[in-house]
Amino acid sequence: MLLSDIHAFFQQQIKQNLLTDFSQVSRDNPVIIFGFSFKIRKILRNQLSGSRCLTSSVTKKVVYETLLPLAGKVDTLVLGCTHYPLLRSIIQNVMGPDVKLIDSGAECVRDVSVLLNYFEINRSREEQTLQHRFYTTASAKSFAEIAEHWLGQKVSVEHIDL
Repeated sequence: MLLSDIHAFFQQQIKQNLLTDFSQVSRDNPVIIFGFSFKIRKILRNQLSGSRCLTSSVTKKVVYETLLPLAGKVDTLVLGCTHYPLLRSIIQNVMGPDVKLIDSGAECVRDVSVLLNYFEINRSREEQTLQHRFYTTASAKSFAEIAEHWLGQKVSVEHIDL
């Protein structure tokens, strides 16, 4: 199973668990499945370099226009894509301080960690020399720039076709 397939599988499981949990907790507050427009995904995937696009007026406008219909109508918003937490401050600003934002990527990592521990296939906590390998279906150069900015170290990235 590819990493993207694993991520999609766990996100689907998380979404199903959230729907089940929320529908049992409160029948008065329905769960709304809502996705960002293609426009915001394109901005995030194609223009993200460092943090420049995250503060652009175009990004803020698209997020505002997309989420405005939900403002004041939800108490919790699940960020269902790995890119959306990058917009957390803008999303929180649009939705208001009383709306709880849930990072589905972080929840996915937590669930995978629990499974790795349960099946005892997690790596030892002892200090080890790690070898990181980065692969992308997008631009290796752009990916490397972003990764190096975030990680603070040089990385080697290989482009692959799926």
